[in-house]
Amino acid sequence: ARRFADAGATAILTAEPSGIAPALSLAQHLCIPLICAQREVTPVMKVRGNVLSTMIASSSVQKLHIFANHLGEDDKVLLIDDILGTGSTALALHRLCKEAKATVVGMGFLVEKSFQGGRDKILTELQHLAEDIFVLTKILSIDGDKMRVFRC
Repeated sequence: ARRFADAGATAILTAEPSGIAPALSLAQHLCIPLICAQREVTPVMKVRGNVLSTMIASSSVQKLHIFANHLGEDDKVLLIDDILGTGSTALALHRLCKEAKATVVGMGFLVEKSFQGGRDKILTELQHLAEDIFVLTKILSIDGDKMRVFRC
């Protein structure tokens, strides 16, 4: 939480279900709202409408959805998730922010599977976030029953 204390964030955005636990903890610590992007349009979303949606690039069927009024152009958003693998979910969350005209001020993950190239994929599109992607632990490789881990 100290890493993001001075980011000026006004909201945290995560993808349900696995990102909720780390994002909720950080949101409570920073005293800012948590927005959970849904993988399905909920009945409430269908009734209320005005939903922003984007595809997760690694899947032709998975999408993320948020209410359009949950983020706006004055918002500075932290994207928080449990795992940074291919980077597809983080980029989808970023697209939701962009569609809402909100600014992403950082990304945080509990674990990075560095062998899957997600950080590089994110930085190819979002070079300005190079210093603002934070992970607690990196899995360097998995080979059979052996895992090489680096604690940041």
